[in-house]
Amino acid sequence: MLIISAFFFAVAIGGYTAGGCQLSGNILYSIVDTSNPLGLAPLGFSANRGAVVMSYLFMQMHISMAFSTLMMPPFYMAERLILGMHENAPIVRFDPDADLAHINEDFELQEKQSYVNASTPLSNRQVSTCSLLDKSEGRISHLRAAIELPEEITEEQLRAPYLGAKNKLRYITLRLCVILILVIIAVAAQDKFLDLEDFTGSTAHTVNCMIMPILIYLRIFWRKMSVLDKGVSMVVMVVCGCAGFYVMIHAAKELFSPLDDDTPFPYCDAEYQEVPYYVRNNTN
Repeated sequence: MLIISAFFFAVAIGGYTAGGCQLSGNILYSIVDTSNPLGLAPLGFSANRGAVVMSYLFMQMHISMAFSTLMMPPFYMAERLILGMHENAPIVRFDPDADLAHINEDFELQEKQSYVNASTPLSNRQVSTCSLLDKSEGRISHLRAAIELPEEITEEQLRAPYLGAKNKLRYITLRLCVILILVIIAVAAQDKFLDLEDFTGSTAHTVNCMIMPILIYLRIFWRKMSVLDKGVSMVVMVVCGCAGFYVMIHAAKELFSPLDDDTPFPYCDAEYQEVPYYVRNNTN
């Protein structure tokens, strides 16, 4: 994550150094005029055609990998909610009256962590480090159960939901429908695609890729984390949440209630909003 963040900062700083306030939200739109690809760029210079082609090819490679990665969780959830696939095994609520024989064993396991650290579960019984209070109140979740009561998942088990011609037709059709919906949205909002990108990034991506993973980690490992780790995690969630909320409001205004303003460079001072000024080449 640190390496990726460093690359993002390098691209942002390098782009702003070259383009200043006239730089587009996507640098690719600043080096090529999409309405006239062979003409001057929006910033008033002519970019090397080889560099332009390579830039767009690398961006296409990035989008292909990112799309396949980001779409797997939505595909999984759609298959589960719509087709009824990937059902979890039910978690049995702890009943102290029916499990008196194991209560003392659980107390001993909590007092002697070496039993868990040494990975010595009792015969025909899984070892859980969750507290009796959590068990008695039924607060153990599917995620926590998967972490504390691990079971080896084989390749056959992973492929099982996708076997059968009828099943394949169902989930392939569902995935194609999801992609079709995304394509329709992208085409319909092509004139405001950057705003749509900012809006989805500040809402769905911020919550799902930044805030929720940290929140789940805190929920599962709260007792094992140091005060420093807890503090840093909370700061990251607050900063990401505030930044995402700010971008969401700005992108929503541009997306759902845009102003009739065709100013090329609205983020610059009034004297620099109409004519490119920052980037110059050897011809001017």
